Amino acid sequence: MSDNKEWLDSLKVGDDVAIDRYQYGKRTYSVRKIDKITPTRRFSINGAYYDKNGREMGSASSWGIRSEIVPVTDEIKTTIRRSNTLFAIGKFPFDSLNNGDLESIYNIIKNKIEEEG
Repeated sequence: MSDNKEWLDSLKVGDDVAIDRYQYGKRTYSVRKIDKITPTRRFSINGAYYDKNGREMGSASSWGIRSEIVPVTDEIKTTIRRSNTLFAIGKFPFDSLNNGDLESIYNIIKNKIEEEG
């Protein structure tokens, strides 16, 4: 029995799982709770159903890629935090900052570019 099968068999209602999706050319994750598990081990999570192997049922991307449930790891939590941070930074109205704050941000970026340069 594989580790993934053992993990899937151990899941119960209310457990946190990560939803692993492939979107826009990259992997994305979200953490959700299991809402229901049927007697045939189908998992209901946030309105979507996943089969006993953890693969999403009834939905696929235009390339035929289905999302799946995976364990929530520290790496996945870090990836989600990074994604949320980048999103927030991208939405931030930088023109509302004063010159000192803008210069501080600029210096962080400039120093990082010089380190990698």
